Amino acid sequence: MINEIIRKVSQGMIGRMCNEQDNVKRLLEYVALAPHGNHLEIGTLFGGSAICVALLKNELNVVGDTYCVDPFDGYYKGTEYESVNDPICDIPVDLQTVENNAELFDVYLEIIKAKSNPFPIEGIRFSTAYVDGDHWGENPRIDIENCMKVTDNFIVIDNYDAQHPDVMRACEKHYRDWWMAYRGGITCVLAKI
Repeated sequence: MINEIIRKVSQGMIGRMCNEQDNVKRLLEYVALAPHGNHLEIGTLFGGSAICVALLKNELNVVGDTYCVDPFDGYYKGTEYESVNDPICDIPVDLQTVENNAELFDVYLEIIKAKSNPFPIEGIRFSTAYVDGDHWGENPRIDIENCMKVTDNFIVIDNYDAQHPDVMRACEKHYRDWWMAYRGGITCVLAKI
């Protein structure tokens, strides 16, 4: 089921799904372990992984919305990689593209057009979270710590690799009440004790 969802979204969406080294597959495996409740995604690009989560929840017939937090102001704004369009597929990195993709797959995404810090959501708990936002400086640690305050089971972190040392450092930091349940490819998973 997971592989079929990923294939369907990857082939049918506008733009591209970032599924390097099976990171979306790992995400869905952990969502399937704790499917009941809301899911949080920090960093959305074109919405591929969030749509996969929403479709998986539909297939499992569980309750819970998928929330996406992203400024939707282009590709890596404020860095040397900054561009209005994604440099790989040349599609605009904006809110409209994500909304169009959600409509294509007939899923509901609770989209919050904002930076992840300060954390823009209050009073909502999440079963799982996916961190794929700003990969540099203190931002990965801040995103992980913000997710820990509102997440009850698993936090899946993307880009855990040598090209993103700040992400690796943030994942390997000792966090009270959380432990590293998985690391492989470019994915790290923190689980609540």
